Amino acid sequence: MEVRDPIFGAIPLSRAEEPLIDHPALIRLRSIKQMGFSEWSFPGAAHSRLLHSVGVMHLAGQAFDLAFREHPLPEPRRAELRQCVRLAALLHDLGHAPFSHCTEFAMPSLRALGLAAVPAEVLKARGDRRASHEDYTIGLLTQSSLTPLISRGFAFTAWTTSCATPTSPGQNTARSTCLGCSTT
Repeated sequence: MEVRDPIFGAIPLSRAEEPLIDHPALIRLRSIKQMGFSEWSFPGAAHSRLLHSVGVMHLAGQAFDLAFREHPLPEPRRAELRQCVRLAALLHDLGHAPFSHCTEFAMPSLRALGLAAVPAEVLKARGDRRASHEDYTIGLLTQSSLTPLISRGFAFTAWTTSCATPTSPGQNTARSTCLGCSTT
C-alpha cells in the first residue's frame, strides 16, 4: 500500500503500518487542519494532520537511512529501529484537538487525563499544568486500542514509540521522565 503525497509522491507503507493508517485515531487526523485557521488567510495552507504525519514518517525514514549509511547496524536490529523511528514520526500528532494548536487553551490539566504513564511524583510536581497534545498522544499510544495493535505488529511496544516521539523544544512534558528516556 502507498499514500499519495502532493510533495513526495508515492509513500510506501509496510504491511505492519497499513492497519495503523486505518485506525480511528489516525482517521480523525484527516479532519484536523495542520495550520489551524491559517487557510482563511492562506488558502493553500489546507493540508491535514494526517498528510503532515505521513510526510514526517517518510522523511524520518530517509533521515534514518542517511544517519546509518556509514555506520550500518546488523539486521534485524536496523529494520526494527528504522520502523520505530517511522512509527514515532507517523504517530507524533495523534493528540491534536480540532483546529490544532488554536484550541490548546481549552485542554484540561495533566492530572485530569488520568495517564497511567505519569508517575505520582510527576503529578504531584506538575499535575496542574495544562495538558498538551503530546500528553494526549501518550494516552492514545499507551491506553487505547492502538496499544495492542502496535505490540502485535511490531518488534517494540507502544511505550517505546511514545518514548521516541519528540517533544517541542523547551516543553516540560511527562513523557521523558515517566518513560525513562531522559530527564526533564
